[in-house]
Amino acid sequence: MTTLIFTIIIPHYSDYERLFDCLNSLLAQDFDSAAFEVIVIDDCSPKDIGPVLASRWPVVKYHRQTVNQGAGAARNVGIRMAQGRYLAFIDTDATAPRRWLKGYKVLYDKGVEVACGPVHHKENFLAKLTAITAFGEYLDEKDGFRKSFPGVNFSVNAKTMEMFSFPEKMGFAGEDSLLAQAMVDAGIKIHYVGNCSVLHNPTLSMKLFNRRAYLYGKIFRVSRVRNPNLRGYLAHHYFLAASGFVLIPVRVFLDLKRAILFRKALKLSTFDIMPVFIGSLVTRIVWATGVAAGYIDSK
Repeated sequence: MTTLIFTIIIPHYSDYERLFDCLNSLLAQDFDSAAFEVIVIDDCSPKDIGPVLASRWPVVKYHRQTVNQGAGAARNVGIRMAQGRYLAFIDTDATAPRRWLKGYKVLYDKGVEVACGPVHHKENFLAKLTAITAFGEYLDEKDGFRKSFPGVNFSVNAKTMEMFSFPEKMGFAGEDSLLAQAMVDAGIKIHYVGNCSVLHNPTLSMKLFNRRAYLYGKIFRVSRVRNPNLRGYLAHHYFLAASGFVLIPVRVFLDLKRAILFRKALKLSTFDIMPVFIGSLVTRIVWATGVAAGYIDSK
């Protein structure tokens, strides 16, 4: 009998077509199909996709929340359902290459506890700007270590995960950063493996892009209230609602540094640097506004 090695957990809310693309990529893994399971946790979407999954992908396990509780709570349900030795996390708006699980398995054979990999994006300008401003530290394809991991692409030993859980009631995002920081605080190293990438395909429009930046700013405040060890807390502690604006130069500098460092991977020309600078500056102003709103809302 084949040992169940991986459980792949996908939180889902009303993102049907991209979920189907995600599932197709997972079920095409270059990995023994009997050695991994896939669990979809639907966070009370308006439409129940259980019958569709049962018809098209009968091997996929499905659980539907009765109340919308956010991605953190959905992932916690998936963890409780999991039977695999290792847990792998991906979001509905991403697809995994065929060797995704194999790449993580190599690390676990070496005794690694937690790992994550690159997050690639499509080639239009907003996708590139999203890659730089939201996933900049996950653009590198060289192995190494990280102080955090992206919820869209990471894996953890199930035994290690028994000591932790995803923070819940976070809203739009932030639960992955808080979980990663809790693990780092406990002395666990986060290994970064360059060949375990995913292709991220978020819904992109100028309105949605700015909304994402604003909500990331609000989560900055919420996250640092929950764990002051997160990077950026000192600025937040001293400058309060203005901390996001104080950090704008730092954030824009890091964005430009990553744009230049990964210009070949992002297919950026010299003429793209100025639009990237302007896009980064606007993004960080919107983000700083979200930080201020998060501070005011939580007082």
